[in-house]
Amino acid sequence: AGAPNALDRERNLMNEDPKWQDTNYVLSSYKTEPCKRPPRL
Repeated sequence: AGAPNALDRERNLMNEDPKWQDTNYVLSSYKTEPCKRPPRL
Protein backbone atom coordinates (compact mmCIF):
# COMPACT_ATOMS: atom_id res chain seq x y z
CA ALA A 1 0.00 0.00 0.00
CA GLY A 2 3.07 2.19 -0.36
CA ALA A 3 4.85 3.79 -3.29
CA PRO A 4 5.73 1.56 -6.28
CA ASN A 5 9.39 2.32 -5.62
CA ALA A 6 9.12 0.78 -2.16
CA LEU A 7 7.49 -2.34 -3.60
CA ASP A 8 10.23 -2.70 -6.19
CA ARG A 9 12.89 -2.24 -3.54
CA GLU A 10 11.35 -4.95 -1.35
CA ARG A 11 11.00 -7.30 -4.31
CA ASN A 12 14.69 -6.86 -4.99
CA LEU A 13 15.49 -7.66 -1.36
CA MET A 14 13.35 -10.79 -1.55
CA ASN A 15 15.19 -11.96 -4.65
CA GLU A 16 18.62 -11.24 -3.18
CA ASP A 17 18.04 -12.53 0.34
CA PRO A 18 17.64 -16.35 0.49
CA LYS A 19 15.66 -16.24 3.76
CA TRP A 20 12.82 -14.51 1.91
CA GLN A 21 12.38 -17.72 -0.07
CA ASP A 22 10.91 -19.25 3.11
CA THR A 23 7.17 -18.56 3.07
CA ASN A 24 6.84 -18.91 6.84
CA TYR A 25 9.60 -16.36 7.42
CA VAL A 26 7.98 -13.96 4.99
CA LEU A 27 4.55 -14.33 6.59
CA SER A 28 5.96 -13.88 10.10
CA SER A 29 8.28 -10.98 9.25
CA TYR A 30 6.55 -9.16 6.41
CA LYS A 31 3.36 -7.82 7.99
CA THR A 32 0.54 -7.43 5.50
CA GLU A 33 -2.88 -6.13 6.49
CA PRO A 34 -5.38 -7.33 3.85
CA CYS A 35 -8.35 -7.06 6.24
CA LYS A 36 -7.59 -3.55 7.41
CA ARG A 37 -10.68 -2.19 5.66
CA PRO A 38 -13.85 -4.29 5.35
CA PRO A 39 -15.08 -4.67 1.76
CA ARG A 40 -18.11 -2.57 0.88
CA LEU A 41 -20.88 -4.64 -0.68
